Amino acid sequence: MGFETLRYEMHGPVAILTLAREAKRNAVNAVMSRELPAAWARFEADPHARVAIITGEGGRVFCSGADLADPPETDKAGKAATLDSIRWTAMQNGVTKPVIAAVNGGAVGGGLHFVADADIVLASDGAYFSDPHVAVGYVAALEPIMLARRMPIGAVMRMALTGGLERMDAQAAHRLGLVDEVVAADALLPQALALAVKISRHSPAAVARTKQAIWGAKEQDLGTALQAGWALIIDQIGHPDATEGPRAFAEKRPPVWKMPGEGA
Repeated sequence: MGFETLRYEMHGPVAILTLAREAKRNAVNAVMSRELPAAWARFEADPHARVAIITGEGGRVFCSGADLADPPETDKAGKAATLDSIRWTAMQNGVTKPVIAAVNGGAVGGGLHFVADADIVLASDGAYFSDPHVAVGYVAALEPIMLARRMPIGAVMRMALTGGLERMDAQAAHRLGLVDEVVAADALLPQALALAVKISRHSPAAVARTKQAIWGAKEQDLGTALQAGWALIIDQIGHPDATEGPRAFAEKRPPVWKMPGEGA
């Protein structure tokens, strides 16, 4: 299956998903809003794809959010539209595998969804972040709510309320915890690939359960999160990888993990 607004490429165990509307600042239009869920479904279903990288075409804008001239589709018209309409990111599509955002330019407005929902965020030294929703009379809500899980509320408020009149540069985003690493523009994708390959070496089942435990903790009180984490530890003990890992270590050989969907 090919895409009109995206590029989906495999590099060994790593899927690279590129928002490919450079002439339109990689904005999400009606077609892209349909293609993104399909791309994430392909990644989740492919047992050979262990980690995904999401990036933007070109080096000026990672994603400028919704295309106001050709808006993303919603499940119902007007005020009847529901939150389920927004299925742009891996998290919004229930993806269980790790996702790295390689932010290679401006992440603006709705483009912040991809940053807020990524497991790890790398940015080029020229990347920036802004939210112009209120400047065009729209409410800044979904993106700031998710961003507040990654960085201090004051920084989120300032970005949302200044309506794009200020830009947070990559260095400031790193200091505040929104970005995990800042690299030169020409090193961004190689660094993201190297990181993805490191992650891909480990048990897919253990990685998925680890991701589930950590993100789940953001929505639970401490005691509940610890109980949920313990349940995932117990679940993994019954998986063949929990036997293969120690055996491979003792035998001084690389482990042979079960593919996603195999085992418990």
